[in-house]
Amino acid sequence: ADPHSPCLLWAAWGGPPTSAMALSARLPPVGPSARPGDAASLVPMTATQAKIGALREKFHGFQNQWETETKHRIDRDGGKLDSVKESMMKLENTLNSEIKRRVEANKAMQGMFESQIATIQDRLE
Repeated sequence: ADPHSPCLLWAAWGGPPTSAMALSARLPPVGPSARPGDAASLVPMTATQAKIGALREKFHGFQNQWETETKHRIDRDGGKLDSVKESMMKLENTLNSEIKRRVEANKAMQGMFESQIATIQDRLE
């Protein structure tokens, strides 16, 4: 069996990668990301390992940027949602005040009409 076969490499890394991020997470640190004294820092880096390391760093940076942007978006959307809720509460209070005012006006008109009807009925009798 070829020692560089993808199947053997996958087995060494814990199975076939489901994504580039999964593959990057399973690779041992090499190059600048390897700490002094790590076994990986003692092994000479091949061009492929250097490319994989660079790709891992790009994915790590992308993931951090993605998480930061997601947090900002959630905060921004939360602020918008709070603003909409506040506006809805103001509108609801205004609507309730208007409903009360109209109910009172209708009661006043009904009372006025009932008194006028009673006055006309008294004149007719």
